[in-house]
Amino acid sequence: MHINLINLALSVVVQKSAEIVLELLLKKLWQRVLRDENLKRLSTAIKIKILVLYLDWLLHKSEPGEWEE
Repeated sequence: MHINLINLALSVVVQKSAEIVLELLLKKLWQRVLRDENLKRLSTAIKIKILVLYLDWLLHKSEPGEWEE
């Protein structure tokens, strides 16, 4: 009886500790991700990828001899 109660108490303590640690880690991660320099870098990378996709679409849309003189 006492062993089951101790196991239950330890289980609850470990679970709560894990939740607190995970919450702190996620909070730190979001603070790091949402810094201004990271947001600017990610924004620039997304803009470049969109530009490349657009240029690729233009090249595929055009006729094969359209770019030759």
